[in-house]
Amino acid sequence: MDQLKLHHLEKLLEVPTARGPVQANDISVLTCGCLVSESEYTLENANPEEGICPHCSKIGQILAPIEPLRELYVMLKELRASQSHSKSRRHSSSKKSIQDEQRPNMDLLGLFYNYAREDPKISTSAATNAIPIPNASDSETQSVHSSVARALTSLSLSPEDRYTDSMVDNRPSTAWETVLLSGMNEQSEYNFSKCFPLYRQLTSYQTPLSKSIMSALPFRSGSAMIRKSFRYLTTCIHSYIDRGQGREVSRYVLLSPKRWEIHLIKNDTKKASLISCGKSSGEFGSDPNSVAAPLSEGIVIRNDFSGSSSSTTTEDIKRRLNSWEMVQCRLSQNLLLLSGSRGTLRLLDINGAPLYTYVTNFPIRCIAISPSENLIACAITAKERVSGKEQPFIILHKLHWNNLYSNTRQLVSVEPITITIPYRDPIKLINFNSSSSHLVCCTVWESRYFVVKLSGKGAGDFNRPRLVWTDVRDSGRDPHPSSDRGDRSSEDDVMMDNEGITDIQFGKSGTNTVVLTFCSLKNRPPLVIQLEGETMDHNYSHGDVFSSAISGHSSNHSYKDDEDEDFDRSSAIKSASPLFKIHQVGTYIHRVALSPRGDGMAFLDREGRIFVAATPNFSSRQAKRLVVLLGETMGAERFTLAASIRFSADGSKIIVVDRRGLVQIFDFAKGVPGSDVDVIKCKLISS
Repeated sequence: MDQLKLHHLEKLLEVPTARGPVQANDISVLTCGCLVSESEYTLENANPEEGICPHCSKIGQILAPIEPLRELYVMLKELRASQSHSKSRRHSSSKKSIQDEQRPNMDLLGLFYNYAREDPKISTSAATNAIPIPNASDSETQSVHSSVARALTSLSLSPEDRYTDSMVDNRPSTAWETVLLSGMNEQSEYNFSKCFPLYRQLTSYQTPLSKSIMSALPFRSGSAMIRKSFRYLTTCIHSYIDRGQGREVSRYVLLSPKRWEIHLIKNDTKKASLISCGKSSGEFGSDPNSVAAPLSEGIVIRNDFSGSSSSTTTEDIKRRLNSWEMVQCRLSQNLLLLSGSRGTLRLLDINGAPLYTYVTNFPIRCIAISPSENLIACAITAKERVSGKEQPFIILHKLHWNNLYSNTRQLVSVEPITITIPYRDPIKLINFNSSSSHLVCCTVWESRYFVVKLSGKGAGDFNRPRLVWTDVRDSGRDPHPSSDRGDRSSEDDVMMDNEGITDIQFGKSGTNTVVLTFCSLKNRPPLVIQLEGETMDHNYSHGDVFSSAISGHSSNHSYKDDEDEDFDRSSAIKSASPLFKIHQVGTYIHRVALSPRGDGMAFLDREGRIFVAATPNFSSRQAKRLVVLLGETMGAERFTLAASIRFSADGSKIIVVDRRGLVQIFDFAKGVPGSDVDVIKCKLISS
């Protein structure tokens, strides 16, 4: 065991005393639930029966010794002694033998794997919370047990781990090794450390066309050629960790103008499993044979921008649903968001049941679902009645759930909040950050990107959003709306090659970075931008901030000026600088996917080529970046027709789904090169 692991375990043995924290070999628990050294507590208090706890300053007495921690002290002492003895023996060894002995510990994931494999007894003993307490009632015993569990957990878990553990389930305290390994496989982690990004295993299969899709195809008798040439309109992928079952779950949605399907990716079989499907008219079911009309249309809101939102009748919504066509989709763990023609936005659950319908008179350009599933956003482009000029808006829909963290949660109400944008340029793309507190958007003509802070002074106050940063990445395109331009057919020929920004996302959580990709004639490779200022990924603990060039409200659309009393320039994003560019992947990029591990990015270009750039240090300009060609998929003339690409929730796989319904899974944790014949080497682009 190396020094880092020993030091971490020794920290578990530190208890508070009057002279500061010390390592104790006689840890006991007090009636207040705190851990102390029995000898130190006896020395500090003349009457141990009514002593003062050095941690919480309450009056307490010693209840019982904690045998697992006392045994841990003895074991660590023996390990220290054996290490010092072996060190003296190795001192005369050759340099080569030392290097060979330490070679497996050069890799961080290798260290993690070896430690989890070699020392299960230590972690098990440290995680034991059963403390016999004589002469104590059941309620008092349970209280002390929970207090000791909290103390052990607070010593061994980071704040992020404690937050995740409390949000997912209320299980009793476990050792930090058990928490980190939940949902992971030790052998897979070891394989990943040896393979990423140079070696991978490819699994691919074709999603079969459902009967509902086949019935809509012409010339069914000559079906072979028709089926082969069929294309879906767009796709979307989502992946998450199921903490209850300890496994990664990946799903994807296939969208055509009149139908949608959600499929589950099964890791043990090479075929897709249909979860649910439905039609634009609202009918849904678990398979095409069981599709039926819903019992209720859920919440329906119509907004004609006359100053108030209003509900509409069931007959009105049915007439609209029978005539609209779906264009875009977004998938989350429990929700499916659809938008399309006639200004229609539909929110469904994962089974297809309608939850919410939003209707407006203006076209919806882009949509997004927040990771928390409490917010959805859509961008629309309206026209002023007097001048006829276009004006973009962001409609933020605040979802109110009951039993939010339950399987039986229900949508109670929805609050649409209109955000006015101080630009004429239509919004092209929109995305949330990991904490659902910010939006990043980009525009069509000027290639402008901007960041919007959503929350106000409270965690649920979304009525006062603020524009915290804006910048223009000039693409040379016409900044005027199409209604103001004349006949420019000569420039339309090159428009396909000069799409401007094609994807925009927030970078790794906590880094204050934004990732942009371009499809441009001006040699614009993917770019990572560092935003200097307040950390955006937090849990709403910093109060109100920002510029006041933007405002949100439910009844009117005007925005306030710089005299807003809540204006605070010192806490806004102060500056932005390019962190690094990835020239090796080219300048015609349609999609980007970020690894949840923070160690890589995947890119999809216009020709369908998939690149992976390893970024071990995401926030460093000098970090070495290995770029490989991972594979190929279906190409696209426009970024809206490109395949979907995403890392799995555990970061060990890259999933690609194109408009043909072809699923490709590039697995970096399936095996080790040399031992598994299916694990092959990728083409190296740059090292």
